[in-house]
Amino acid sequence: MTRRLDLLPFRYRAKQLRTGLARPCFIVAAMLLVASAGGCSSQENVNRAAVVAADDQDNVPTPGPTPIAVVDEMEADLGTLDPSEELVKLFTIRNEGEAPLELQRGGTSCTCTMSVLPDEPIRPGEAATVRVSTKSEDKEGSFSHTATVLTNDPENPRLVFRVRGEFRTLIAFDPPKTILSSLDRDKSTAIEAVVYSQVFRDFELESISSTLDGLVWDVSPAIEPVLKGLKARCGYQLRLTLPPGLQPGHFLESLTVRARSADDPPKVSEATHTILGSVLPCVTMTGKKFGVGQTFNLGPLRCWEGAKERFTLTVRDDHRSLEIKSIEVTPDFLQVEVVPMLPDKPASGLYWVTVVIPKDAPPSNYVGSRKGGSSGASVGSILTAEYRCLFSCCRRA
Repeated sequence: MTRRLDLLPFRYRAKQLRTGLARPCFIVAAMLLVASAGGCSSQENVNRAAVVAADDQDNVPTPGPTPIAVVDEMEADLGTLDPSEELVKLFTIRNEGEAPLELQRGGTSCTCTMSVLPDEPIRPGEAATVRVSTKSEDKEGSFSHTATVLTNDPENPRLVFRVRGEFRTLIAFDPPKTILSSLDRDKSTAIEAVVYSQVFRDFELESISSTLDGLVWDVSPAIEPVLKGLKARCGYQLRLTLPPGLQPGHFLESLTVRARSADDPPKVSEATHTILGSVLPCVTMTGKKFGVGQTFNLGPLRCWEGAKERFTLTVRDDHRSLEIKSIEVTPDFLQVEVVPMLPDKPASGLYWVTVVIPKDAPPSNYVGSRKGGSSGASVGSILTAEYRCLFSCCRRA
């Protein structure tokens, strides 16, 4: 049975409080005291931190005056100049700050470019010049050079000045090289080039030499429209004739001229024209199914149908009358025939080459690295020409 505490006698109720309820009430009070004590300690720490922060702010140094570098122009186009001419550009730097502006050289983009700085720092409100110069004795064409200046301006620690322009050409060829391909070994080939100067008002060709034996050249003054297109002051037209009989394959040759100006004292300069190309071999084969190198491709075939293709064989040797010594084929069923294209003109050097895959050819596969066929012929001395025939034959379904 539950008894109400308020109905009990006073003594008994006090006893119950001492034994049952007084302890929990004491514990709660202790907790409140601890919490209250902790809250006071935390507030004290916050106040102490605020005092320390205020002291730190009082100790922060106030920023002093700084320089301010101001440049209106940092790039200049110097136009067209002679290679030996020194190019100079003066750039102005103003100090719009409240402290002296200090300058140091920070390097250039090439050894031909220099920068000259003022000896003393630039005072506030004053200005000074930076001298950027460049000179090139051996370079031609357009240029773009830079010079870097280091400053104590915290906002602009690096100032990069640029000068650009174009050097005139002392002596050069147009075009600088000629590329020739598939030259006929028995024919001569003519090419043309112009040697000119954008600096010399007049010059003579002191010497002309070539690495190609038999190269012939004709020299005449270049016409005015050609010189105008090259922005040249003087020049010569050269007609070069390559001799016949060049060896088959690729070649690389050159022609060098040495020019002497009419100046006093005269200036001497050289220019080289490169000639490169290829000469066709003595024997070549062409046709619809003739591929890269010495290969003709007949593709996949049906054995019961066979195949027949005809190609043109051209001989470019001194002796064009082709005498067939032997024709060797692999596999044995491959049939090859070589006959003159113009029987009444054997010196034409033109022949028909007929390749036949018979209808009764066995199933086979001659593709990839497997050799399909070869033929040998004599042209004056022994000459062997070998060709690959790629094909495959399948069975009847």
